[in-house]
Amino acid sequence: MKIVSALRSVRSKSEATLIGVFSGEEKNSGKAFEDNKIKNFISELAKTHRFSGKEGAFFFSPVPGDAKRGVLIAGLGDKKKFNAEKLRRLGSALFAKLNGLSFESARVELDTLVGSGVSYADGAAALVEGIRLKEYRFDFHKSKDKKEEKPETLKEIVLAVRDKKALDSVSKEIAVAQTIVESANVARRLGDEPANVMTPRRLAEEARKMAREVGLKCQILDEKQIRALKMGALLGVAQGSKEPPRFIILEHHGASGKPIVLVGKGITFDSGGISLKPPQGMDLMRYDMCGGAAVIGILRAAAKLKLKQHLIGLVPTCENLPSETPTRPGDIHTTYLGKTVEVLNTDAEGRLILSDALAYAHKYKPRAIIDMATLTGACVATFGDQCMGMMGNDPALLKNIQKAGYETGERCWELPMWQEYGDMIKSDFADLKNIGGKYAGTITAGKFLEVFVGDYPWCHLDIAGVAWRESPAYYTKAGATGVGVRLMVRYLRNLTKRS
Repeated sequence: MKIVSALRSVRSKSEATLIGVFSGEEKNSGKAFEDNKIKNFISELAKTHRFSGKEGAFFFSPVPGDAKRGVLIAGLGDKKKFNAEKLRRLGSALFAKLNGLSFESARVELDTLVGSGVSYADGAAALVEGIRLKEYRFDFHKSKDKKEEKPETLKEIVLAVRDKKALDSVSKEIAVAQTIVESANVARRLGDEPANVMTPRRLAEEARKMAREVGLKCQILDEKQIRALKMGALLGVAQGSKEPPRFIILEHHGASGKPIVLVGKGITFDSGGISLKPPQGMDLMRYDMCGGAAVIGILRAAAKLKLKQHLIGLVPTCENLPSETPTRPGDIHTTYLGKTVEVLNTDAEGRLILSDALAYAHKYKPRAIIDMATLTGACVATFGDQCMGMMGNDPALLKNIQKAGYETGERCWELPMWQEYGDMIKSDFADLKNIGGKYAGTITAGKFLEVFVGDYPWCHLDIAGVAWRESPAYYTKAGATGVGVRLMVRYLRNLTKRS
């Protein structure tokens, strides 16, 4: 399906036209149309209160005398509370409605959807994101006769604007948004693949293939090389599986100078190890590599958009399984940094593999380190599926990432990092223990990671509650969400504008 822009004055053969109506402005809605016939028709509908500006309300009617054309009116709610996230959700609903009505093409009067705190460019980008995210499917493993029964009919959506000066920015943002969502959908596909397909070796192969396609530098460290680097924490988690670990290194050299290092947790299946998880829901643990998948997606988007940033992506990846050779509770491992860790719970493995990756990041002398991980159930208990837990040591970095989170709908909320939480991970037998006790699990995990960051500016994002959905919501279907890709690309684009 194509999404393009056009001036409002240019006639199109669109079968359906969408306008937005704010609460209290229903009577003026006919002004959105150049066609007097449709304008008068909508004005008559408004007089009889056939549609509403209430948020989420939809009204559809065929155009009188033209059965092939229709008008779709979307209620936008309170104009003062309107924002880009509501436009993403509208884009998702629009895509579903138009396909449900079997239209092949549609025209969106963008002027009716922006202007109240949302610019043309941001409005176009948000709509495109909502549409393209909703469009994603993962049905590669279904038989042909079991795939989605009703095929999508929609082939083109035109975003029409009145302001000629805005046309270029709208066209540009449509292209940028599509690239970003393509990259988020790459992360979703990596996450949705079952663990018997998306093994550490396969994840590394996918990263290498992607890097080759978009022009990124890629290096894959195998088990022998990981051992030579003395990454004892990563090896300790991996030792319970016959599947060997990998350490993925991606580089986008869009600018000179010190890089921003992005680190993503890549546990392709997490059984909990000896500290075995309960069977119910264990199938979802194929999503424990969504942080790593996000890093791969971010680097892809950076390359495709030619972002003027120097970026390094690090993804330690392995499986966490019980066997004859796993890490046992009470075992002590020596990390890449040289710190020793007493493993009291083998299901707290994500922080172990991240510890080696965070310490490895020091070799790049980075401007900042940002890690993303499905790290703790405690984060899910705190925030549900509404936002990420955010921690770090640099207020400006955290503030800018949080700003990007609000702009993209991938929200972050900062948690405290007081030293008292750090005291909870002190071990009697090693430098650290990998759990802090019954309470404050998200924060003590963050304090554990902080040890391996050093003095570099750092942000940790716990994406455990938002990395996948068990049921559809707005523009995401059940499965991996690709969370973190849109957030970090927005942060990086904002950073480029400020520099």
